Amino acid sequence: GEGVFTVPVKASVSGTCGDQQSTLTLNFYQGTFNVTFDFKKAAKGDGTTRYHVSMISLTYSEVPSIFPGSMTPNKPHTVSNSNLAVFPADQDRSYKCDADVHVKITKDVDLLVRQVHVQPFDVKKGQFSSAEECSQDPSPSKPSHALEIGLGVGLFLILVALGVFWYIRRRAAGKYRRMESVLGPDKVVD
Repeated sequence: GEGVFTVPVKASVSGTCGDQQSTLTLNFYQGTFNVTFDFKKAAKGDGTTRYHVSMISLTYSEVPSIFPGSMTPNKPHTVSNSNLAVFPADQDRSYKCDADVHVKITKDVDLLVRQVHVQPFDVKKGQFSSAEECSQDPSPSKPSHALEIGLGVGLFLILVALGVFWYIRRRAAGKYRRMESVLGPDKVVD
């Protein structure tokens, strides 16, 4: 069956912290749901070390209130993906993302993660280090160019309007002759 659920704010949290690998498990709905995130460090060629979530495992039961019309109510399931590289950051920084991030666990199970802030390594005094923002979040370091684009389009439209106005005036001026040319330069009409 198909089901949609939200991890409650009061989910119980457990896990392990290691030098190269850490895990985070969220347990909720009276133990019928568990989501486990495995974090691993990886050294880069430039000498820096980064971490990422390498595996997500979801254990759940087809609770009828979440999976209406289930053919196998209350049947336990476990799905996982151990080929992931999501939520990456430098080892001494936290990872933060307020945007919606879709993570494919299996062909039939997607996990939507939003408002995540994690730091599986090098936590000091129980506080997050400076955050590495996800690419989906707008931030001051990635400003929106909407104002510049809007001003450019507005200026372009003003120039086009002036050009059209000038063209119409010039065309209209060519249709009428000045009174001087009809009466001659010496004649003045009073």
